[in-house]
Amino acid sequence: MAKILLEAPVAAVAGALSKRQQVIYRMRNGRTHAYVVTHPNEQPPSETQKRNSSLFGEISKQVHAEMADTEKRAKWEKEFAAYINKHNPSYKRPVASNEHLPYSSRRKPVITTLYGYIFHTLHTQAKEEK
Repeated sequence: MAKILLEAPVAAVAGALSKRQQVIYRMRNGRTHAYVVTHPNEQPPSETQKRNSSLFGEISKQVHAEMADTEKRAKWEKEFAAYINKHNPSYKRPVASNEHLPYSSRRKPVITTLYGYIFHTLHTQAKEEK
């Protein structure tokens, strides 16, 4: 039996439907899911959310500073290469850019960019200090 994929109507429904409704797109397992959120969060951010947001901004600025310094960037690139070889060996890497590894909920996603590796490392250090 033939399958009918209705991609055009979903692509046409984007953005706000009304003042209280909004369409949100999420990618899960290589598929795009559209959700209609009826009541978006209009509460002011809590103290924990404010603290996490400020920590995110501080770490982001620190990562940009680390990447701008050539000596520190070379050190981070060396660590990142070791991380990639340990957590993403060549036999697990996709052959082409459009191929994906099979999804496993038990396996943590591998960090694939230098910025992400530095951010993750500095963020975990900051959380351990507090």
